[in-house]
Amino acid sequence: MQNLVISIENPLDTQLLLSLVGRLGLKVRTLSAFEEQMLARQSIVQLSEQENYSEGLDMEDIMSIVEEVRTERYQK
Repeated sequence: MQNLVISIENPLDTQLLLSLVGRLGLKVRTLSAFEEQMLARQSIVQLSEQENYSEGLDMEDIMSIVEEVRTERYQK
């Protein structure tokens, strides 16, 4: 089984996608706030393992990433 996370901003797109998923016989569920936070943390860990962050992320880098995510999420 594979999982896919899709972020949708437009409610009309949500209805279209849910209709398509139903027709294809696929399962869908909404992530909880906790699951979203865990995915964000996982992304930060993966980012810290990249070559350009070989020295690790300091608190300033982490807060910058968190602020970018917050800005993107709440500008809707």
